[in-house]
Amino acid sequence: MHTSPRFPKGSLDYTLRFFHTLLTQDETARKQALDRILCQLENSLQGSDQGQLFVAHIATIIRFASEVPFPDVREAFARLIERAETTLSIESPVYSVIKEYQRLRRPIFSRFIPNEQLPTVRNANIVTLRLFTDNFLFTGRISTVVRVMAFFPSYLEAYIQSYRAIMRRPGPLPETWRNYLGVMAGARLRCSYICHMQETEFLLHGGDIRWLESDENVPPKLLVLRELNAILAHQPWLLKREHLQRLISTLGQVSWSLSECVLAILILSHFHSLAGFIEGCGLCPDIDMDSRDSLIRIQLTREQDSLIEISCNNVCNPSHESPDSLQTPQSEVEATRQLVEKLKRAIHLQDDANYSETGDQLFAKSGSIDHNERTLFGTRTEALETKYSRMAGFTDYPLKHEDFDVNSKTYKIFRIHEYNWSDHGYALINAFYEDGELASLLDTQFETIYQLTDNSIGMNTNVDTSIFRRAIWVYVHRLFGIMHDDYDYRLVNLILKQSLKSFIKKVTYLKKRYILYY
Repeated sequence: MHTSPRFPKGSLDYTLRFFHTLLTQDETARKQALDRILCQLENSLQGSDQGQLFVAHIATIIRFASEVPFPDVREAFARLIERAETTLSIESPVYSVIKEYQRLRRPIFSRFIPNEQLPTVRNANIVTLRLFTDNFLFTGRISTVVRVMAFFPSYLEAYIQSYRAIMRRPGPLPETWRNYLGVMAGARLRCSYICHMQETEFLLHGGDIRWLESDENVPPKLLVLRELNAILAHQPWLLKREHLQRLISTLGQVSWSLSECVLAILILSHFHSLAGFIEGCGLCPDIDMDSRDSLIRIQLTREQDSLIEISCNNVCNPSHESPDSLQTPQSEVEATRQLVEKLKRAIHLQDDANYSETGDQLFAKSGSIDHNERTLFGTRTEALETKYSRMAGFTDYPLKHEDFDVNSKTYKIFRIHEYNWSDHGYALINAFYEDGELASLLDTQFETIYQLTDNSIGMNTNVDTSIFRRAIWVYVHRLFGIMHDDYDYRLVNLILKQSLKSFIKKVTYLKKRYILYY
């Protein structure tokens, strides 16, 4: 077994505070900050602290050398890495760590999308570069989530604004509590990307690292939300009024106010949804998203070279494990042609009301699927699995996913007119955030994604994709037992191929979950 390089305990960078003076538009202030940081890192390389400072920040140094939207900063860190590689002795402990991290100098951002297809600070248009810069100044990174969403700048902007409103605007919960809830949500779905991202932000905003190490140090008020987290993640249709009443009516230090509950549910739901996006796009954690686990990842790359080789091959084939992944170019053309034809048929089908089955029967049939599903590629480590299982409360609340049963005697089909965002949810958020900003930002995000299309399918342009997009939207609702009485559910099985339904179901439920690494 390969042994990872060793350096003094506690030298890893728990936050990005060391680099935060670089997060400014002021060129003079940024240059002064850059000079100070480079001087400290150069001194570390020359032996002032046996290289501990450089090693503690090496993952961020590598990331900054490629993604910072300011060329002067990006190029300075690239030169620093080159000097370190050429001047250090082979026997130096720092040199061995650098060589290990060289394997991650070009990390895999997505298992489905080749790196060269993702927007970067070097090839981004003016609008995308503005969003990259704004997000970098706010968070200190251009995350892989942001890179992928940048394919659609209008949605990325709406997402960034609503995320900041949920996680950072003044509200009933401290920012560190919100980040911890993000960790809980990601842990429940075993999405390491979210766990790493929220742990980093938690520590950056002054969170107590002991919360991440033991439940004994976490406020009991947060721990009581584990049941709510489990229900929302796996079977949200089981959530009842009594669950919230118990949280609100409980006395003492674990009691929640109604406004706190609303924000907590919003945060948990946000990250449960984001986990599906991350898994569906095959995203991998940023190289320095959690430096405490970076050397574990390095060890995995050495111990599981065969898996990494497979992963690298998959990046060259972005269709891996995505819908219709094994299709040849010719079959993809045929599949596109068939879809266009189905959309044309769907227009006529909507005008045909002569069918004998009831709406409920068609709703039930629309959930049919081929259960011969492949698992997502991934690896896991026992240590991290145990850590996140504890934080998610798997032992206390061993609830797991089960498909919605339309014939259940304990719950029933939920009609969309009974409660929906436009008629009820918007007003509810406004009731607790009277300035209207949060509700308005969420509404913009929802409307943007609902309308998002380039009106093309494959090589076919000027195609009305609204029927196709609504079929997906309605099918996702179907998976959660939500029925649209005014929708013809025959369209779901007509338009959506079994492989696509399988993929949608996989990322919606995250039925096959793994801790993912490079």
